[in-house]
Amino acid sequence: QIAKGDQSMKLGVVGTSSISDSFLKASKHIEDIEFDSVMSPRQTNVDRFIEKYGFRCGYVSYNKFIMNSDIDLVYIASPNIYHFEQTKQALLQHKNVICEKPITLSLDDLEELERIADANDVFFIEAMRPVHHPHIKIIRESIKKLGLIRYVSLGFMRYSSKYKEYQKGGNPRVFSKEYGGGALNDLGVYPITLAVLLFGPPKKVTSNSMSLNTEVDLITRITMQYDTFIVNCVFSKISNSFVSNEIQGECRSLLLSHVTHLDRLELIGNRMSKVLFNERLEDDMRFEIEAISSMVLTKDVIKFKEFLNIAKDVTTICDTIRSQINGEQIKPLQIL
Repeated sequence: QIAKGDQSMKLGVVGTSSISDSFLKASKHIEDIEFDSVMSPRQTNVDRFIEKYGFRCGYVSYNKFIMNSDIDLVYIASPNIYHFEQTKQALLQHKNVICEKPITLSLDDLEELERIADANDVFFIEAMRPVHHPHIKIIRESIKKLGLIRYVSLGFMRYSSKYKEYQKGGNPRVFSKEYGGGALNDLGVYPITLAVLLFGPPKKVTSNSMSLNTEVDLITRITMQYDTFIVNCVFSKISNSFVSNEIQGECRSLLLSHVTHLDRLELIGNRMSKVLFNERLEDDMRFEIEAISSMVLTKDVIKFKEFLNIAKDVTTICDTIRSQINGEQIKPLQIL
């Protein structure tokens, strides 16, 4: 077991997609979590999760779900556009929250959630794996072996299973501006978060995007300017990438396999290479669950603000990118 406490927390889950399955599987590592309630707009999904995980009750109405006084902690895995309002309502009902990324689509909304959480003596975090992953410490220490950092390349490019549906005339949520879709919101937040974790907020951010006619970005490249180096991040929902992420110093480089799982790191130079770790940690969402469980049980306001400041830096960068996407003429992609 990872976390232990003097009292258990009763968990309510919003959403029944595969990411909720991963979250609940990881939650079983945490001793003080009890599965209480599940909410989905479809009764068949509610019934499926009750049978699969043993939830005490289920709801098809979020308003009724959030009024359940037994819930201590809410996990929100609904479409992006609902994250802010559902988190807000949970905090107002004195419930702690883990919300899938992006927790909000603007810094203003994030700061409003902070004010509500402070006023109601509760916590919330974004479900961002790299922030809480144990391997992040090894990566930070390994960067010191590179000499002066000069260039960083991070990416998350994954061909969406919903793209063919769009090509056939459908309107899947991941490609819908109405639902907060797009490469930035779905994938880009990961490499941006990793850059902020490792190097802090940049001095300047510029971006270039291409989109479909849904007015959301499908491929975006951003450049983050630091004092002595630049970070390029690329993310796409209509192509795949098979290359490593790289942190280049003047002396050596680090090759990182994946920006979310952080499962393989190699130190490489002109005449040397050394694998520093090569392990995908099982159920790695458990580390973010442990983080909020510990925060809630110990009332750790300092840790809450530490995580929140990371989210603020990332959201500020994303706000800048969104303004650039919306303010420029984005070249439409041809639908094949």
